Amino acid sequence: MLRIARDIFGKSLKRPAARNRATTRLGLERLDDRLLPSNTGAVSEVWAPHVGNVVYSVGQDQNLYESMNGGQSYRIDNGYCDLEVSAGTDQNGHPVAYVLNTYGSLWALTTSFDNNGMPFVSHYTHIADNIIHDPYNHWTSFSAAMGKDYFSGISGGVFYISNRYDRYFNFVSDYQISSAPVDYEISAGTDQYGNNVVYMLNGVDHNVYERHASGWWSEVDCQGGCMEIAGSVNNILYTLQDPYAPENGAPYAHYDGVIWENVRFGIARKWSGQQFTEVTFWDHSQDQLNQAGDQLVAHISAGTDIWGNSTLDYMSIYAGNPLINAYQYDAGSGGTHLLANNVRDVCAGSGVDFYVGTAQTGPLFEVYSGSSWVIGNGVRHDAYWW
Repeated sequence: MLRIARDIFGKSLKRPAARNRATTRLGLERLDDRLLPSNTGAVSEVWAPHVGNVVYSVGQDQNLYESMNGGQSYRIDNGYCDLEVSAGTDQNGHPVAYVLNTYGSLWALTTSFDNNGMPFVSHYTHIADNIIHDPYNHWTSFSAAMGKDYFSGISGGVFYISNRYDRYFNFVSDYQISSAPVDYEISAGTDQYGNNVVYMLNGVDHNVYERHASGWWSEVDCQGGCMEIAGSVNNILYTLQDPYAPENGAPYAHYDGVIWENVRFGIARKWSGQQFTEVTFWDHSQDQLNQAGDQLVAHISAGTDIWGNSTLDYMSIYAGNPLINAYQYDAGSGGTHLLANNVRDVCAGSGVDFYVGTAQTGPLFEVYSGSSWVIGNGVRHDAYWW
């Protein structure tokens, strides 16, 4: 399958903060005081109260960088061991970078700004060890909680998988929320009231399970073919679906009648609590990209538009176009538009979006209201998609 894309892509450590010169600030429209869903990867953004848009990125030097409100990114961590970041807050609304390092340890780096507007790490908090890093499948073992806890009302914190068990940390408490060590990926979202919900990609049946705000569970049946998940606002979940599922070997592998091939692309779908609707389309009966409108997706990232509607940024190829481009689907309008051409990575934010270009310098672009500009360079990447 997908012959045109086959094989193309194919202990804890405490670290000092680094301070740099002042950041240029660009004003962006504020949404409201709600926290909004974050993402996990080399780039992640959060809207923090009294601060605005804060975006963290992991450099090729394995250090953490921070940009605020469209300004330049500056290094804030000198550990030389960072792998992934999920942007969130603490219980007081201060921006926090939840960071996984090369030692398998998850840390919370609370960040602040000095009188000159310079970002720095004001506090390091060790959360857990034995956190898995799997960039090949875009599986993420931690995801910043972007709503409030239903029982305590506490905001912020992070959901994570340690020793294969799902857990929740919020600076006040840290406890296990699952009873079996079976999950590959975890992704936070919110319900219609702004309470935390969390989704898990099960590693046994390859379906998704949702832990609702009050603690009860439900299954999201993906016919055993879910490849990646992205939680969003208002009980919306996005999944990357193996287009061949259900079949023997799904997800991740397909038998084309001669050999088994890896499934590296899928169909983006939206789950709103009752049923799936397809965000992208592919007529896989042809077993190749050759139909008008055919589109396959390599990676998904959920965020919101400036009005708070759920959005999905995704990397994909169209029939006849071998380049990986970034698109955005808006649940509010139901429409899709092009974000950028020829990208290496994409990250949806809160009214803003980010992508990494394919230049060797690893440029990080911010996109707002149709305009884009470079806010950093040297962004880390683990896999190539083009």
